[in-house]
Amino acid sequence: MQIKPISLLILTFSVLFFSQCAKENAEYTYNKGQVFGTYYSITYLHPKRTDLQLQIEEKFKEFDNSLSTFNPRSIISRINANSPVIIDDFFEEMYTMAQEVSDKSHGAFDITVAPLVNAWGFGFGNHDHTSSPNPDTIMPYIGYKKIRLENQRLIKENPRIMLDASAIAKGQSCDVIAALLEENGCKNYMVEVGGEIMCKGLNPKGEKWHIGIDKLSQDLNHPAHLWHHRSFTFLQLIQLLVIADQLLVLRGNQLTNLLVIAFQRFGFR
Repeated sequence: MQIKPISLLILTFSVLFFSQCAKENAEYTYNKGQVFGTYYSITYLHPKRTDLQLQIEEKFKEFDNSLSTFNPRSIISRINANSPVIIDDFFEEMYTMAQEVSDKSHGAFDITVAPLVNAWGFGFGNHDHTSSPNPDTIMPYIGYKKIRLENQRLIKENPRIMLDASAIAKGQSCDVIAALLEENGCKNYMVEVGGEIMCKGLNPKGEKWHIGIDKLSQDLNHPAHLWHHRSFTFLQLIQLLVIADQLLVLRGNQLTNLLVIAFQRFGFR
């Protein structure tokens, strides 16, 4: 069979086009892994095509040693255990930001909420979702004005006060990794840690970053009065965001933090 000139031209163009796309995509580096009990995904264009995953993992480890409540040797865990510890820059940045948001929200946001979160089984302590704690017995140990920084140490008015930085830490870690990429000359990247996303520049296709948001289906026809529901199905893309040079924080009913009581849904973060 003889190939017509026009077909040969189209074939040649297609080969060149897809070869160029593959070349462009190959310039980007893709790193994935686990951190903070969740997953991370990082895509970036390094000027020398250097893979920075080892540096990224080391930076995550430093951050984990500061703010992870699931790491018993971290600074925040030692503070919760009332062990003497000097804070680091990660902790100070988190604390400053948290107190500012607490002031502006009149206490609606509060990192001393850990005892309440743990009592309901969603924190780093108790995981029993069948109990019904009495908030009145816990509230005396809640309050962002009951803590302060003094000489690089956190001072608590009551030793039973505990901190949970989960609402800030993942987003902050995106900033930390973005800063690492910038230090290494990366101007085009996307950093995603457990739903928190930081984007800059363009994606491997030369476009702004496209972030899809799925619609979740939740089957509530369960005979139990109280359970921790994990049956989710991704149905459809309900929103496509096109962003660059921005931090995106995704919230809602998280996959592992949904409590259903008497067939009513309660999302926890």
